[in-house]
Amino acid sequence: MYFLGVTRFSLFSPDSDAWKSSRVSDSESRAYLNYLYAPERMEPRLKIFGKLSLPILEKAADKYELRHIVRYSEEMPDEYKDVLKSLADKYGFIILEPHVNGKSSMNPYEIGFSLNSECFGLYRLDDDDLLSSDFFDQVARFVQPDFAGMRVSLARGVTALYEDGEFSLFRECYKPQIAIGLMSVYGKDPNGRMIAPPDVAHNLSDRYGSVVLNAEKVSWLWTRHVGQDTVYGGDSPYETVKKELLRYPAVPSYTQVDSIFPTLEGRLRSRKNRELAANVRIDCDGAWFETGIGLTNFSVVIEAEFEDELHPTSALLKFQIADANGNIVPAQFPIEGLSISPYEHIGYYRYLSTKAGRNVQEIEVSVPDGYKVVSIGIQPFGVTSRAFSLLSLAVCEY
Repeated sequence: MYFLGVTRFSLFSPDSDAWKSSRVSDSESRAYLNYLYAPERMEPRLKIFGKLSLPILEKAADKYELRHIVRYSEEMPDEYKDVLKSLADKYGFIILEPHVNGKSSMNPYEIGFSLNSECFGLYRLDDDDLLSSDFFDQVARFVQPDFAGMRVSLARGVTALYEDGEFSLFRECYKPQIAIGLMSVYGKDPNGRMIAPPDVAHNLSDRYGSVVLNAEKVSWLWTRHVGQDTVYGGDSPYETVKKELLRYPAVPSYTQVDSIFPTLEGRLRSRKNRELAANVRIDCDGAWFETGIGLTNFSVVIEAEFEDELHPTSALLKFQIADANGNIVPAQFPIEGLSISPYEHIGYYRYLSTKAGRNVQEIEVSVPDGYKVVSIGIQPFGVTSRAFSLLSLAVCEY
């Protein structure tokens, strides 16, 4: 099989509407340039790309015919250009593509058809994301003439926080037509003319052409960090990134992330996990579990199994909060991420996922200074509720 990848490594595009950071006026162009090539933005990307992403691509290049274009702007500081050049020297499959005045004379389709005159797959990879070690094995079956003119989207991945060289807060992510790894299949008709997918934004692929969608396996890692465009100009980028991550379900404890992405070995931030309960049948009265020392900033990981699909509000997690003197306080003042029940025996709470089968959910909790969570309860709730199995209830602190 024949693959050609493209990474746009912090291209200077002041006229682009694609990213918030590039939507600037002429007078703001210098500020945009300074932001784009600031060390705190560039250094994490160079580390992720050079130390974590390219070694995975190298393994694929040992098995398949693979080339990877790295596009960069002439405005990029020389120190970063030198890093890219050293990576190209180290990894023979890299093709550097400098952009002068925002343009390049390189034709990626010529490169692709030079690998194979009949058919090749063109994939996209951002400079701070990863493809799984078996990504190319998964898409290889679709890189053939019968699929020319289509795109292939592996829709299942994980997303995680990258901070100080380590990853944490892993979440499951299902995103059809996500840009990470989106594969366009190119071929030729009997007259030698190129057959190509429509040239449209990744999220519009299926509106203008055919897309092969597959989500059997985890296929990519969407890295989240404070240097990304999604938090550009915000007041609290770290909190914004963290809040966005927590919208996704937790990765099950049995998922071995560093076996899917081998370069992450030794780079996963360890957590202090403490299990409060395991293999408990939760009946209609529910159950309380003491936290011991009291907790202030932590997450709760719940693994539960439901025999049937229930109403979305048929089970909940509840919290007893004490003040500095150890007195349980009523649920009156707001706590971000928690709701307040009108029922006194519930108080602060969060609903749980109640889909049939095994469910894993992680809930972040942060209480104000001077308070602590002393007990965590779990119970069925509502007229449609039923008893269920609590496989594990654990609290996690970084």
